[in-house]
Amino acid sequence: VRLSGGPKLSDTQSGMRIYPLPEAMSLPVRARRFQFEVEILVQAKRKGIPILEAPISVSYHPDGSRISHFRPFVDFCRNSKTFTRLIFTRIFSR
Repeated sequence: VRLSGGPKLSDTQSGMRIYPLPEAMSLPVRARRFQFEVEILVQAKRKGIPILEAPISVSYHPDGSRISHFRPFVDFCRNSKTFTRLIFTRIFSR
C-alpha cells in the first residue's frame, strides 16, 4: 500500500472502517471488492484526508468453519491491476 502512495498503517485489510461520507464520496476510487480497501486509503492520503487507526479485537473461527470470498487467482489479478494503476499514477502525475 505504501509503494502505491498510501499511508503507513499496521493493517490495511481488516475491513473494519469508518469513512466520513462527504470526503469518501469525493475520492476518485475505481476499484471494487478487496481492491477498494487499498485504493480508498491511497486516494485519501493523496487528497490530504486524515487517516487514523484504532485498535480492534478479533476472534478467529476454528479451521474450516470460516467462509472466505477470496478467490486466489482472480483477486491476485485484480490486486495486481489496482496496484499497477496506483503506482503508475503516483509516478507519472507529478
